[in-house]
Amino acid sequence: MVLHNICNHGYSLGRIYHELGHDVTIGFVNYNDRKDVLRIDPKIKQQIIGADPTYKLILYMRRFTRNIDLLHCNYCLFPVIAGYWCKLIDKKKYIAHARGSDIRDIDLKKYRFIIKYTIRKANLFLVTTPDLLKIGRTIRNDAAWIPNPVDTERFHQIKPKIDLHQGFDYAVFMPATNFELKATNSVIRQFSELPSDFCLHLVSYEPSPQDYSLSKLIKELNLEDRIFIHKRIPHTEMVQFYNASDVVIDQFGGVRAFGNVTLEALACGKTVITEYDGRDYPEKPPIIATSVNNLAQTLLNLGSKSNPAGRKWVLKYHSFPHVREQLKKELYRI
Repeated sequence: MVLHNICNHGYSLGRIYHELGHDVTIGFVNYNDRKDVLRIDPKIKQQIIGADPTYKLILYMRRFTRNIDLLHCNYCLFPVIAGYWCKLIDKKKYIAHARGSDIRDIDLKKYRFIIKYTIRKANLFLVTTPDLLKIGRTIRNDAAWIPNPVDTERFHQIKPKIDLHQGFDYAVFMPATNFELKATNSVIRQFSELPSDFCLHLVSYEPSPQDYSLSKLIKELNLEDRIFIHKRIPHTEMVQFYNASDVVIDQFGGVRAFGNVTLEALACGKTVITEYDGRDYPEKPPIIATSVNNLAQTLLNLGSKSNPAGRKWVLKYHSFPHVREQLKKELYRI
């Protein structure tokens, strides 16, 4: 069994397949972004495919899948096209697993016909967030929701080894990596309205023009001594940053689902502020939902910094045992 992966979601799914008793190989495309993930569990085999999905993944997938029974293609573009290729040539079974950006607004996408066709030819079609079910069922009426798995043994409440306060009363952590998409500029403008006892910690994974414009804005607003940009935090160290902060901000900018940040921070018992209110879940999540224009006032009105209900909610809907049982049920359909 193989799990193709372009992000840490795939690694967590690989762990779950392993717990179900399968031999698992995880194929990494964006290897440079996942070096920290590769070292987590030596029991699971890993295959580095390379950084160019078009060239490496599709044309050379047959060599990679020679002894594979099932491909779990963890993104509905090049991974699923590769899965279809292996099914067409070698009669392999494959699962198409939509992450969000791959099928949201699908009718506007350049590759929409290929994406829909390869999803329909898959042996199973899964989606990661509940809001995707409605979209997914316009492509296939048997689409099923498998929640993002969160490693609650790694993400939990600890005494952090780092200090994010650095003399400030309130430390706010926003690990958004795509500054433009997640409205980080608007967050910074809101932050300028807060008193001087608040500090903000951001994360930048790759140097980009966005970094320059963000630094320029921080300077224009005279926030250089209160806003800190960290370079490439390994995923294994994120638990330290969550626990060292008072509140965690996830993405804004018209989002329609929770990212990993919300789920991991909740698992650590942290208060999370984000735009999406979790309306698609069976049970309302214990987060603070607001628009970015109300962020400053929301932070000022913040009561308790701890959020024990957050961890209970993640354990119920996103823990490995819960996702394992959901995936097990769906695999019986293949």
